[in-house]
Amino acid sequence: MAFTLAEMAERTTNPLEKGVIKLYGESSDILAGLPFTSIAGNTITKNRELTPSGVGTRTVNAEYDNATSTQEKITQQLIMMGGKALVDRYIVKTSGPDSNPVAEEIAAKVKASSMLFNKLFVKGNDSTDANAFDGLENRLAGDQVVDCGSSAGGDTLTLDHLDELIDTVGSPSHLVMNAWTRRKVNQLMRSANQAFEYVKNDFGKLVPYYGDIPIAVVGVDHEWNEIMDFDEADSNGDAATCTSIYAVRYGSDGVEGIQHSAPIVDDQGFVGNNRQIIVDWFVNYLINTPKSAARLQGIKKA
Repeated sequence: MAFTLAEMAERTTNPLEKGVIKLYGESSDILAGLPFTSIAGNTITKNRELTPSGVGTRTVNAEYDNATSTQEKITQQLIMMGGKALVDRYIVKTSGPDSNPVAEEIAAKVKASSMLFNKLFVKGNDSTDANAFDGLENRLAGDQVVDCGSSAGGDTLTLDHLDELIDTVGSPSHLVMNAWTRRKVNQLMRSANQAFEYVKNDFGKLVPYYGDIPIAVVGVDHEWNEIMDFDEADSNGDAATCTSIYAVRYGSDGVEGIQHSAPIVDDQGFVGNNRQIIVDWFVNYLINTPKSAARLQGIKKA
């Protein structure tokens, strides 16, 4: 059974783990809504439907068409994501009552991990980094990639392009984009005498909605580099001056996070001169049906 981070936080009785789980959701618009299923072991293999099973009508004494759906096997392995929080004994012992350096260092690790997950979710490439998983950019192909146009250097985003992306998924639960593109969509909506609606998510953050679809904004990664910068090829595969928007449908029949368990917080006490806490999360995600995610590529900064 899949649980969101907000639901996971409610289910744990460990105050430290509860705070860490909530902080993951507060730090990432993607993680705030993505449901996670816990799996046994470190790998999962599933059949994903490529074409639907044949159905139809028949006449009396005739047989139904026995066409069956076609399937493909998908396999994903959990990766290890997290860090080691170290705080010198001197800092721990001499900090005043209004300071908690251990909690601050744990929070810094969790926020950085959330930013790393954002990067992997969109841009991950396990062929260049054996410790990573493939992101949407590397998983989506064929009909699930929509061109913003065919101009060299990219094309200007329009609401028609965005609606085409949405229709490619059908009923997406989120749109994923960078902050500049979110501002561009807002500008286009104002020009059409429309406006964003803002709704609080499970972690109390106000999230902009395009129609009834929340927008997950992706900023910088754990090294403060823009994740969805204007450094992608255009629709012709040339000039690296473009960015993309993704539409995803979260759920067991769509895009679903997988984990071994909820994020782990292992307080190992003092090791040498440092208070040591390991923040660990064994994670990945699945695209359970091909049409549950799509990419609009070739958007130029105009």
